[in-house]
Amino acid sequence: MMDLTIYIIIILILFSMLLVSTLIAVRLKLKNNTLMELAAKSSDTHKNEASLSLEIGQSIYQSKEHLQDLLSYVDAAFWTRDMKSGKLVVSLGLENIFGLSEVEFQDDPELWKKIIHQEDLDRVRRTLLKEGQERVKVDYRIMKNNGEIRWLHLSSTPIFNKDGHSGKVMGILIDITELKQTEEKLKESKQHYRILQESLDHFSQDLFKVMKVSDLEDRLIIELKGIFGLTDGIYILEIDERLNLYRCTGGTADLHESVLQSFDETAPIGKIAEFEHGAIVKIGETNSRIIVLCIESPDTITDIIRKKVWLQTLSRYVSVLYENLFKLEDLAKELERSSKDKQTPGWIPRLLFLLSEKERGRLSADLHDSVLQNQILWYRKLQTLRAELKIEGQMEKEFLRIEEGLLDVIRQIRFTCNELRPPYLKELGLIKALEGLFVQTGKVADFEIKYDFEGLHHELSEEEMITIYRVAQELLANARKHSNATKVEFTISSIDDTIYFSYSDNGIGMILGKLVDSFDHIGLSGIKKRVDSIEGEVEIYSSPGKGVNLLISIPKGVKKSLNSKLFEVFE
Repeated sequence: MMDLTIYIIIILILFSMLLVSTLIAVRLKLKNNTLMELAAKSSDTHKNEASLSLEIGQSIYQSKEHLQDLLSYVDAAFWTRDMKSGKLVVSLGLENIFGLSEVEFQDDPELWKKIIHQEDLDRVRRTLLKEGQERVKVDYRIMKNNGEIRWLHLSSTPIFNKDGHSGKVMGILIDITELKQTEEKLKESKQHYRILQESLDHFSQDLFKVMKVSDLEDRLIIELKGIFGLTDGIYILEIDERLNLYRCTGGTADLHESVLQSFDETAPIGKIAEFEHGAIVKIGETNSRIIVLCIESPDTITDIIRKKVWLQTLSRYVSVLYENLFKLEDLAKELERSSKDKQTPGWIPRLLFLLSEKERGRLSADLHDSVLQNQILWYRKLQTLRAELKIEGQMEKEFLRIEEGLLDVIRQIRFTCNELRPPYLKELGLIKALEGLFVQTGKVADFEIKYDFEGLHHELSEEEMITIYRVAQELLANARKHSNATKVEFTISSIDDTIYFSYSDNGIGMILGKLVDSFDHIGLSGIKKRVDSIEGEVEIYSSPGKGVNLLISIPKGVKKSLNSKLFEVFE
C-alpha cells in the first residue's frame, strides 16, 4: 500500500512537471516564430530580438517559479546527487519535511545524521552504502527541532551513463507518518482482539469446572481484574424484586446505595451503565432476583466501553451458568426435603422416563445404523455368492437355510429398533404410530385389535404421545401373555382439558383384591408410574371371566408447570 501511494504521488508530480515544461516549450516556440517573422519584415531586427529575448527569459523564470510553487506544497522532496562531486540538488519540499532549508544541508554535510533517530541511524547507513549501485528503499524516523518524531520513506535509483557507470542518483523522500500511525493502530487492534479472544476461550473452558455460584463469581472477578488491570474494586451484587440488596461480594454501603439508585432493572443482560463510581452491568436474573456486576473505577470507563463486546459476551456466558447453578441448588434443596419426608417427588420418575427414552432412541439408532446394515450387507453378499457359484443340491439348501437365518436376524433387529424407538411417532404422530404397532402385533397375536381415535381433538405433546404409546405397548404384551383374550379395544378421546385413553379385552380378567400383587406381576406398576409422572390417573376394573378395563386420564398442560428445575435443564 505504501509503494502504491508513493508511485501515485510521483506520477502526479511528474505529470505536473511535464505539463509545465510543455507550456514553456510551446511559449518558446511561439516567441521564436514571432521573432523570425519580424526579422524578415523589419530592418531594426536587433531591437526586436532583444525585446523578445527579454520576454522569453521572463517566461522561463515564471515557469520555474510555478514549478517550484507546485513542489513546495507537497510533503515530498525530489533530489539528485552527483556521484563524483557530491553536489546535492533538492526540491522545495525538503523544507516542509525537515523544517530545514537546502542551504543548511549544503553547509553541514553531516546534518542528515544528526536528525535521523538514533535507533535507525545504523540501518540507514548500511542501506545507503548500496546507493549508486542499485535501487534503494528504506523507512526511518527523524527528530525535528520541536521534538516531533516523523516517519520518512526514501527511495532512490541510480542513473547509468553509456559506459554503464552511475553518474547520478535520483530519488524521492516522502513523509509517511500518518501511514505508520495507522499501521501501528491496526497492530494494536489485532493484539487487543487476540487478548480478548483468548480470554473468552480460557474463561469458557474453565466454566466446565464450575459447580457452585461462589466459584463462578470468583473466576469472573479474576478474569475482569486481569483484563482491566485492576487489583480491587470489582464486586457482585444480588438485588431482589423490590430493588433491595440481597447479598454482595464486597464494597462499601455508599457504593451499594449508589448502585441501587443507578441500576435499571429492565436492562438486558450485558447492558453497560455508567454511574458516579464506575460502571455496572447486569449479568444474571433468576429466582426473582437480579445479579449485577459493579466495577468501582471511574478511570476504567473508557477501557470498559472499548471492550464492550467482550464484556457483553462474558455476561451472557455467566447468565446461562447462573441460571443452571441456581436450578441445581433448588434441586438439592428439594431432594433434601424429600429425603426428610421419605417421599419421592413426582418429577423424579418423569426425569427417569425422559432419560430412558433418550437412551432407547440412541440405542435404536446405533442398532439400525451399524448392526442391521451389516447383517443386510452379509445377506446380499451371500445371495450374490450363491448365484455366481451356481451352487446346487444339498449345498444350495444349506445356503438357503443360512440366508433364511440371516433374514430372521434382520427382522428381529428391526423389531427391536421399533420397540426401542416408536417408528414415525414424531414425524407422523401418535395415531399412525399406534396403527403400525397394532398391525405388527396382529401378525403374532391370537386376538383381534380394534381401535377408535375419532374423539381426539387435542394436539398432543411429544411426552404425552410417548406415554400413551408405551402404555399401549405394555397392555398388548400383557394381553398376549396373560389374558387369553380374543379381542382387545383401544379408544383415545379428549373432553375439555383432559385426554382419555381406554383399553378393554374379553380375557380371563383378574381379582381386584389381588391388584397390588398383579401390578408387580403383569407390568401394570410400570404403566401407573409412567402415567403418574405426567400427573395422570389410572383406573382399572376387572373380575374373573370379565376381562380387563383400564382408563387413563391425562390433564392437558398440567405437567408443564412441574416444579422440577433439573427436568428443565435436561429438556
